[in-house]
Amino acid sequence: MQFQLNRPVADPLALLRALKSHDPLAQIELDAARGTVDVRGKLDMAQAAAAFREVGLVASPLAERAPHVSGTSTCCGHCA
Repeated sequence: MQFQLNRPVADPLALLRALKSHDPLAQIELDAARGTVDVRGKLDMAQAAAAFREVGLVASPLAERAPHVSGTSTCCGHCA
């Protein structure tokens, strides 16, 4: 799931811990230039939103998912 953030992430590890409280295997990829975060894991939208609120962020789901490169493959953004 990809989200647009209302402000920069001050503490990425705090965000990751909040997400991991809902899914221990959750991962994030931040794009500070675009102000977006890609959340990968088995969280649903409500769990992700709760984790963002826990660290003082408001995150809006992106309508169009931007492709990203992870390792050597390109992801279309629809895997989570």
